[in-house]
Amino acid sequence: MAMTNPWNPEHPTVVVAGWWPNRAPAHHPASVYVERMWLPLVGPSAICTARLLADLIEDSNPDDRIEVDLADLSAAIGLGTSIGANSKIHSTLRRLTRFRCAYWFDDQFELSMGWRELTTRERDRLPRLAVEGVRS
Repeated sequence: MAMTNPWNPEHPTVVVAGWWPNRAPAHHPASVYVERMWLPLVGPSAICTARLLADLIEDSNPDDRIEVDLADLSAAIGLGTSIGANSKIHSTLRRLTRFRCAYWFDDQFELSMGWRELTTRERDRLPRLAVEGVRS
């Protein structure tokens, strides 16, 4: 059952997993493409969060349960340690789900390990500097 926001302030951790979409091309969260093309859309905190979570996912055993302390995650990307409903880390995770770079499944935050290419419309709205020199 998909959920949009299973946030519970009594549980200051989130279980994280990765999912690999069946599409080509797909770009890893730490790729140059994601950094240059997605950064103006989702913002720097979302890119930093995605990269950090992708590293945790890739460094873990596939059977491991990855439980991340939200205050630690927030502090690790420079957002402070607040984890309330209106905190910066909460907004960052919401932004990743809004752009379908991640989803909530039950109580688990699932990060896409293969981000889609931007649509022509999205690409046309990017600053020129973000697009120059980036290949798909």
